Amino acid sequence: MREGSRGSRNRLFAVLVLLATGAGAAAWLFLRSAASRPVSLSSAPDVGEHSGRGFVDIAAAVGLTKPLSAGSPEKLLILENIGSGAGMLDFDLDGRLDLFFANAGRIQGGKLYPGPGVTLYRQREDGRFDDATAPSGIRFDGWATGVAVGDIESDGDPDIFIGALGPPLLWRNEGDGTFTECARDAGFNEGGLASSAVFLDYDRDGLLDIYVARYVEFDFARLPNGGKPCIEKSVPISCGPSMHRPLPHLLYRNKGGGRFEEVSHQAGMGRQENPYGLGAASADIDGDGWPDIYAANDTAANFLWRNQGDGTFEDIALETGCALGDSAQAQSGMGIDIADSSGDGRPDIFVSNYTEELNSYWENLGAGGYVSRVHSSGLADGAYLALGWAAKFLDYDQDGGLDLFVVNGHVHPRARDLNPSWSYEQSILFYRGDGRGRFRRVDSTLGPDIARPRAHRSAAVGDIDHDGDLDIAITVLDAPPVLLQNRSGRVGQAIVIRLRGVASNREGIGAKVEVEMGGALAVREVSRGGGYLSSSDAAAHFGLGGRAGADGVRILWPSGRIDKLGPLPGGATYWIEEGGRTIAEIPHKSSREP
Repeated sequence: MREGSRGSRNRLFAVLVLLATGAGAAAWLFLRSAASRPVSLSSAPDVGEHSGRGFVDIAAAVGLTKPLSAGSPEKLLILENIGSGAGMLDFDLDGRLDLFFANAGRIQGGKLYPGPGVTLYRQREDGRFDDATAPSGIRFDGWATGVAVGDIESDGDPDIFIGALGPPLLWRNEGDGTFTECARDAGFNEGGLASSAVFLDYDRDGLLDIYVARYVEFDFARLPNGGKPCIEKSVPISCGPSMHRPLPHLLYRNKGGGRFEEVSHQAGMGRQENPYGLGAASADIDGDGWPDIYAANDTAANFLWRNQGDGTFEDIALETGCALGDSAQAQSGMGIDIADSSGDGRPDIFVSNYTEELNSYWENLGAGGYVSRVHSSGLADGAYLALGWAAKFLDYDQDGGLDLFVVNGHVHPRARDLNPSWSYEQSILFYRGDGRGRFRRVDSTLGPDIARPRAHRSAAVGDIDHDGDLDIAITVLDAPPVLLQNRSGRVGQAIVIRLRGVASNREGIGAKVEVEMGGALAVREVSRGGGYLSSSDAAAHFGLGGRAGADGVRILWPSGRIDKLGPLPGGATYWIEEGGRTIAEIPHKSSREP
């Protein structure tokens, strides 16, 4: 345990002093350190339509201006297509979410050159961002892909894992605003082209483990097709995954003391058929208390690794009905999210796919089974010609039902030459949910920055401006990132729950938070994963619709402990420590516009 944990205890003491003196808002600046069956949210009040200005891209206004590189403009190599990730975290523990962006290199004449490098942005008190990369000690100008944020030592300081072309990187947060790269010392040595990664505590020992999806073996000295582009309809394009050797996904167990052990074979993950991995997410899919793993594969069957509670996993995707598309064919899975979108307390699965494949949406029927609902849910609307990447469930309008967005963009810059109906730059698909698994497209109502075509890739979600609603950070190929501030016109307030584990891991990753409101029960599982290549904020966000607050809150911790509290008024973020103590209550601010 490093000195950072002692600093976290001191910050907690400062919080308690501030709360005792009534300085609740100031406390935020110092702090960071299945009994009843859920029922449908159909009892939520009918809020109908609502007005607002949608989402506004404020990235340039707040200082997020560094371009994200993605190789050459022609994109004739497969690694140039997958993009780079983003992470939301409060790295300096000042109560404001900061942003981390991976970045790729430059390719010229078939050779790889250093790129602009990864960037850590620190959020200032006025909502603008400063480039804190150099003072933080973080430096990497190679080819970075996925980002996973997690507190690997449970010392209160979030650390950053970066997938890459070659061995990954692990930046350990020293608790003083600086980071130390420690991947090799920590036990991460495997190369290849990694993609998404997700932290989870699969053995529930209080330490975060990590699952790393990997895509292909890539070597500039041994390119497919003799180093020449593939040709389709006389158009030079990048050669697809079938012309590259796939690499198995990897599971690392946290041994403590900042050390990890690669345990994929021991955990039963040794047999992986064509694992062209792109997306990864974790959730307790069967309600047994053990976190499972879902992975999206490109042109191959997806994986659903069921945690058997003894350190091993079994792939049950085929037998449960969530491995293939509706035509029983493998699809080109990219992004993933898992959440209870149908209001029955069971986590459903969404996967974004390639152009003309449709995306996948599987509703969890319980008893280990899934059924495809992409058509009946409304999520097929607008998706046929889109090529989807990051996808996230969220309650953007705070009406109590989970909504969904998918960011899109083709892999071939000359997509229109391949098919006049295709386009390289594509807009965002946004669906408003009714809390019962039915969705309606609303992107045309959410403003020009949602409708603007771009070469989108990854996305991370969190309340950047601490006004209670959720904002979205998006990476784009060969352009600066996008930061969509939520100005959509809320239906109601929100309750936000942040956890501080004691026996469980520090952020409570894998905990289930149940909020009872007006006879309905909403369930969120605490996670930073999902989306694509990215790591979202770890807070559990609950829109209240027209309600004033929550009647009660129940937290099922990874340790097995159950805490109950409430009622809680809306319009605030609550920090809850394992054991049921409310450490802080932080009122949400009014929306601000830079």
